[in-house]
Amino acid sequence: MRAAGKYLFLLGLLVTSSVSAMNSGRYHAFEVTRAPNMDGMTGLLNMNLPHTMGAGLTAIGAVSQSQSLPGVYDDLTEAVAALRVGLSDNLELGLKTKSFSAKDLTGKTQSGLGDSEAMLKWRFREENEHLLAMALGLGAILPTGDENKGFREVENLGIKFSVSAAGENAVFDDSYIGLYFEAQAVAIDQMTSSSPYKEMYGEVNIGLAFPISDDNNLVFFTEYNQVVSKDIPTVERNHTTISPGLRYATDYFSLTVAAPMVDDKDTGTSQQQLVGLLSLGF
Repeated sequence: MRAAGKYLFLLGLLVTSSVSAMNSGRYHAFEVTRAPNMDGMTGLLNMNLPHTMGAGLTAIGAVSQSQSLPGVYDDLTEAVAALRVGLSDNLELGLKTKSFSAKDLTGKTQSGLGDSEAMLKWRFREENEHLLAMALGLGAILPTGDENKGFREVENLGIKFSVSAAGENAVFDDSYIGLYFEAQAVAIDQMTSSSPYKEMYGEVNIGLAFPISDDNNLVFFTEYNQVVSKDIPTVERNHTTISPGLRYATDYFSLTVAAPMVDDKDTGTSQQQLVGLLSLGF
């Protein structure tokens, strides 16, 4: 884990420096319509952004993701239901639960619940002409998954800690380009010595986004995601993923479609996935 921590620190320093250089340009003064990620938090696809929704606002979301799990499942479909709540202008709560439908190597199909998660995000710095937007996140992974079917990742409790940063610069008079960074540290069952899931691992996310429509509602994004030092393979594994996608977002509706390209480091295999995400706000 020490090597992974050093790697995450150096990569984070490099990306944050790049974002800082970018942010020294012309900061946009207009509103950007935000949307949730797969965890139900304001973000891109996997990664959290430092931005938060307004106080008193609420959004519900649904996600469908199709993939395979080499050596375990030929076909694995994940469905996520999420709730996002703005507790204040700089504090956001996200809740999600998920379920799986899987076809194993013998052709047998089974389904069941996965683990649930809750996360609180605090944006402690808003972006301006000289500073990046930055936020801290603290989350919990709860053992609601079906262990007999391999859909559980924790026995008692998992903890997530994240730090995120963003820089967005104006392009022309009414558009922007954004560069985003997030690092996560995940601790699973650290208080339970006998847990078969006990471990610590890291995750790095880097994102780029820019509008491709006149009203800025249609956005192209691409996201780089890497999970490192995960010693116990579950539904989550050591991997690198590049996820190009499109998102259409208004104040009360968003639709995201992405096609992640996943390189599984544990099995040495690669696969193409398809993800769809729908969110409604009120």
